[in-house]
Amino acid sequence: MGKVDENKEKKRRALEDAAFSLFSEKGMQNTSISDIVERAGVAKGTFYLYFNDKYDIANILIYKKTGQLFMNALEALKKVKTLTLEDEMVLLAENIMIQLHSDVQLLDYCCRSLEWDLFKQMIEQTTDMGEYDFYGMYREVLGKYSDYDINNPETLVFLILTTTIQCCYSPIKFNKPCSFEEIRPFISDIVKNIITSNTTKKS
Repeated sequence: MGKVDENKEKKRRALEDAAFSLFSEKGMQNTSISDIVERAGVAKGTFYLYFNDKYDIANILIYKKTGQLFMNALEALKKVKTLTLEDEMVLLAENIMIQLHSDVQLLDYCCRSLEWDLFKQMIEQTTDMGEYDFYGMYREVLGKYSDYDINNPETLVFLILTTTIQCCYSPIKFNKPCSFEEIRPFISDIVKNIITSNTTKKS
């Protein structure tokens, strides 16, 4: 990568980092493009070299952040040799919880931003973010289990992700209604129930 490309990438990342911080702190609706460029330390015109509007950068961020969460969880799963579909999804959820526990800003952002329409675009590869192949990761998880009939797999994965993120939010942020360690087994049980209710082992 040449110096010009390095500078472009540096500015893009500065804008993404600034938007991520601001969206996490006060939400996208209360954040303006002027806020983003001021925090990033770039001219306003620079923003439009990379993004159409604040909704565009918000979509890119949730794609990248969710992709990173998912990729890290999959890497952890590769260290476990033999798993059932139920075990794999529970471990996936537990790893995501641990990641969010160590990054409250990411927890805030995912809670605010992960919505079905964008998730569907990720799964259908209609959003080209390049850095993370969410579709490939999704297929990697479910493709191994051809011996299962899975009812609406896209919805299944979305429910696991959003349930995990939303249910651990208050325990991590406010220690309510209980601590993070106390809530973890409850969330794991919810994920198990989602799996068993929507999958059937083929005979």
